[in-house]
Formats: sequence, structure tokens, C-alpha cells
Amino acid sequence: MTFLSAVQEQNYEKAAAMLGWEGEKTEGNQVSAWARLAGEVGVRLISFNNVHAEFDDGCYCTGHANLVFEIDGEPLEVRAILTFGKWGKPKQICAITPSDMRSRSIPQLAAWNLLACGNGSF
Repeated sequence: MTFLSAVQEQNYEKAAAMLGWEGEKTEGNQVSAWARLAGEVGVRLISFNNVHAEFDDGCYCTGHANLVFEIDGEPLEVRAILTFGKWGKPKQICAITPSDMRSRSIPQLAAWNLLACGNGSF
């Protein structure tokens, strides 16, 4: 199971254990933070594809993926930038606001980025 598949399946305990958690990305514990994202905020990862990492500077430290979220009952496909830490553990999964929309115009996507990326400004 990968981090993204754990989030997709709403297995937040497994997802939290797999993410290179740094502790300051959100208040509360990491498992409940992921559950709140789906429950209270209303954003849920429903699928992902084209996940790949680029070899650069002697490691697979960055990559990209396509993510599909359910927001207000509608699917939204976005591109994401990935960063990896030790042993290939994902550190950041930053969802990029579609180019035809203003940055931070989708609060649910900003909430995802605060938790998974450490910054809501994508």
C-alpha cells in the first residue's frame, strides 16, 4: 500500500504512518487531521495516476502525479508536485490549482495543501 492509496481508502492511520510527518503541518494529531480533511473540510482523494519520481542530485527527491479529488460532490483533477525524504517516504504532496483558476480559490484544495504540503498557497 502506498501513501496515496491509504488516503484514497480513508485509512488515515496507515497514511499518517507513511507520510514523512514533521509535526508542525497541522494542529492535533496526524490521524485525526487526515480524517478532518475528508469529514469537516469536504475534500477526498478519489484516485491518482501517473505517479513518477525524477532522479536528480543523486536521489529520487522530487516527482509528479495526477490527483483526482471529490470536492462538493464533484471530481477535480489536478497535477501535484511530490517531494520525498529518507527511504523514499513522501514528505510533501502539493496539489496545484488548475491554470484556469486563481490560486487559493478552492478552499478544500488549500486545506489539502496545508496538511500534505505544509503550505496552502498552491
